[in-house]
Amino acid sequence: DKSGIYRLIGQPGQQGTGILTEAVRQNPFSLLLFDEMEKADPDVLNLFLQVFDDGRLTDSVGRVIDFTNTIIIATSNAGTAFVQQQIVAGVSLEDIRQTLIHGELKQYYRPEFLNRFDGIVLFRSLTRDETKLIAGLMLGRIKKDIEAKGMFFEVEDAALEALAEGGYDPEFGARPMRREIQEKVENQLAELILSKKLRRRDRLVLGAGAIIRVER
Repeated sequence: DKSGIYRLIGQPGQQGTGILTEAVRQNPFSLLLFDEMEKADPDVLNLFLQVFDDGRLTDSVGRVIDFTNTIIIATSNAGTAFVQQQIVAGVSLEDIRQTLIHGELKQYYRPEFLNRFDGIVLFRSLTRDETKLIAGLMLGRIKKDIEAKGMFFEVEDAALEALAEGGYDPEFGARPMRREIQEKVENQLAELILSKKLRRRDRLVLGAGAIIRVER
């Protein structure tokens, strides 16, 4: 809708209010991530089609913003169910990609829009084991924060298994894991810290069921 367009290029007559045009004007050598593109209003897609065609965009006060040094990456969940069905059926990723480009994606995007992209990369869903590895990486950041407070943080394999079980979603990738860790780990940590019962050099162990126990 128009409000979405105005957020990107600015309100008419108001300089510097477009989050897209102003960001690229100030940093022309930028990497833009257009996330979940299938949810965008058709007017927004048309706006980006202009960028893809001309390499520039006019903001709300008439300034021409140069996009020729900007890399644009778009993500989309369009056709996810189809992709999963084809993978289960044993179809190669390249064959699936070609079918998407020439058929499935046209239900969501106009051909002239899709043809402006230099390439379309297909990603398969994460496996449960890969989700477990991601949990370990996310917990590594928590470990650094805990150790900065003078304590120790250990993660047992049983905890990773529990988190992978709750945070695994083949459709939505790693995002459910982020929520799982926030709800099961970060909330526990917050309660422990607020209780003021923790001391320096305490050892916090994340164990079975993603339950934290404190060892001294």
